[in-house]
Amino acid sequence: ATARDWFTRVASELANGDVRRGPYKVRDAMEEYLRWCAKRRKSVDGTRYSINAHILPVLGDVELSKLTKHRVERWHEQLAESPARLRTRPGGQQNYRKRNSGSETKRGRKSTANRILTTLKAALNYAYTEGRVAGNDAWRRVQPFREVEVARARYLTDDEALRLVNACTEPFRSLVVG
Repeated sequence: ATARDWFTRVASELANGDVRRGPYKVRDAMEEYLRWCAKRRKSVDGTRYSINAHILPVLGDVELSKLTKHRVERWHEQLAESPARLRTRPGGQQNYRKRNSGSETKRGRKSTANRILTTLKAALNYAYTEGRVAGNDAWRRVQPFREVEVARARYLTDDEALRLVNACTEPFRSLVVG
């Protein structure tokens, strides 16, 4: 199987005209995906940030052919359990939001982990379709957290509704009261 993977990769590289030396790593897949995105989307800054902050530090040096479902699942779970990152000055030590054990916080972290997993899967699927790796089982079978993408239902309190009405000017105030 390893020899078959190697021959498949080399044949693909020769056909595409971009012969590589050494193993093809998650980092390489992310770089190719960002270049592909830059040609098709207006902005890739958010995707680049997500990759640099969450994917490359943990999975960047893993060879795609050696990536396992268990490794991706473990990374996904650790991502959901980690505290949320806060903006930090360039070159400064990364700041994190204080841990809160509330159910809404846990739901939010799982939702964020799902979005980052989607970015990882998109990049790895791109590498797979480009023939950079022989199989996609390692990430295809990883499931996102369930029921974390629900809309948060929140209603104004009586005091908040009164402040809203008082802040509006006519004729919009009549519409808000209605």
